Amino acid sequence: MSKISTQLPQHGQAKADLLAKMQAARDQDVNWREGKAFSLVFQAGEDVAEVSKAAYLMFFSENALNPGAFPSLRRFETEVIAMAAGLLGGDEQTVGNMTSGGTE
Repeated sequence: MSKISTQLPQHGQAKADLLAKMQAARDQDVNWREGKAFSLVFQAGEDVAEVSKAAYLMFFSENALNPGAFPSLRRFETEVIAMAAGLLGGDEQTVGNMTSGGTE
C-alpha cells in the first residue's frame, strides 16, 4: 500500500490520470465479476445496473434532505418505504426513512 496523503493537492490532475490511478487501486480489489466474492456484492444483471446508473446520474446533485425543494425524491422515498413495509407485513400506518450514508 502506498503512503496516504494527508493534504489536499495544490493542483488538480487530468481526468485520465485520476481514472488510471483509481483503476490501478481497483485492480487490487477482489474480482467479484468472476465469482470470487461471497456475499460482498449484489449483482442483479447488466440491465438493472444500466437503469440504476442512469437514475443515479439523473439525481446526482439533488439532496433529499429538503423534500420541499425536491418533491420527486420525497415521493420515491415514500414509495420505497411503502413497498418495503408491504414486504414485511406493514400497512398504511407504517413509517420509515431512507439514508444514503451521507450528511443525514
